Amino acid sequence: MNRLLLALCVLSMAACSSLDSFVFDPKQEDYHFSTAVIPASNATVIELRVGSRKVYGVHAFHTPASSAKMLYFHGNYQSLNYYFNRIEMYWELGFDVFAIDYEGYGKSEGTPSEAAILDDAAAAFQVATGSLGWRASDIVIYGFSLGSVPAVDQSAWHACRLLFLEAPIGDADSIADGGSPLDVPGGFVAVSSYDNIARIRSSQNRLIVIQGTADRKLPWEQSGKRVYDAATVEKRCRWLPGVDHGDIPGQIGRETYKSLLMELMAGW
Repeated sequence: MNRLLLALCVLSMAACSSLDSFVFDPKQEDYHFSTAVIPASNATVIELRVGSRKVYGVHAFHTPASSAKMLYFHGNYQSLNYYFNRIEMYWELGFDVFAIDYEGYGKSEGTPSEAAILDDAAAAFQVATGSLGWRASDIVIYGFSLGSVPAVDQSAWHACRLLFLEAPIGDADSIADGGSPLDVPGGFVAVSSYDNIARIRSSQNRLIVIQGTADRKLPWEQSGKRVYDAATVEKRCRWLPGVDHGDIPGQIGRETYKSLLMELMAGW
């Protein structure tokens, strides 16, 4: 009986909990961006206001400005310092790139949560189409891993060039399947839903999804493939044999990664 009561207590606590504390792994720090690829004169830190909080992003641009625009939402780890090498690759492909740090990441104020990063993403889109002067029809919304959640959400609200997802979250269950410390279904424990599978049905933008078939954090058949299958728009995918979650460019090679992106976006 005591073991049963203990189990019921654990499950009761889990049912009222959120995956937010498990999902986010931020690092608060100042920015130190490399100038090896993008000159310092072509990368500007931008301050956004999200309610009473300051949220920061970086705008990497060409001179003169490129007609290809990318709004980039990064994964759950550290800050923009960690993801700047990706921004460099997209910049090398000819994109002007705007990427933000979610609340609690980098210099951004606040505490990360699913609700917070959706608000952050909405503010980022307003800046992109406002003070940066981007046309929505030129924007590739790119979401990597956790960044797929704000990316899909913004794609549901705005008509853009396309939505590009790399190793995306499927829903709370796919997060739990990939390593939740609670051995119960993700949908049971999560107050937050992280439900890209449901949200993708509201997006009218063309879709590209790439993911490794050896992804141990977000198993591709429960995450990327289910998101892809749920989309009702024109779409393309590439499932990468033997590739894990965290560093697709590092595993397939930087130049191969860039070529893959251009191949999939060709004509779109």
